[in-house]
Amino acid sequence: MTMRCQNRFRVGIIRMFICSGIGAGSIYDRKELPFLFAIMDIDNFKSVNDTLGHAGGDEALKLLADTMRLVFGTHVLMARFGGDEFVLCIQNRDQEGVQAQLDKLVRSMCQTFTYGGCSVPLSISLGAVYMTEKVPYEKLFKEADSVLYEVKTSGKNSFEIRKI
Repeated sequence: MTMRCQNRFRVGIIRMFICSGIGAGSIYDRKELPFLFAIMDIDNFKSVNDTLGHAGGDEALKLLADTMRLVFGTHVLMARFGGDEFVLCIQNRDQEGVQAQLDKLVRSMCQTFTYGGCSVPLSISLGAVYMTEKVPYEKLFKEADSVLYEVKTSGKNSFEIRKI
């Protein structure tokens, strides 16, 4: 896999652009098992931007990045994938422990967010896959994206982990 990373000073988290293919030096290839890969986004982010403006939207993204750092520390890969989507990669942790951290993240982000005198409800949805055996990156990403879609269509403000 080829990756190009760019530091996003406003949000304070790496932005990852995934091109194509899997290379021996990729972050994914170096991960040890078990391994959790998650995709998350801010629910109704367009409404957040429309109400608070893009500067307010950036502050909401920064809040998510800061909250992720507080919940997970520095021993995981967190990256902004695009727009309001983030990816999270966690290795060598039991599923129950990771589940507790994901629950804490979702609960922490469920709040009223205020910027510039305006307030909006804020929440996130997260889809994750937990693997104990190597699978191709494309399958991993597709499964996590599918789980996120299921969470979004079943009410948002939640997470789900699928074991593969």
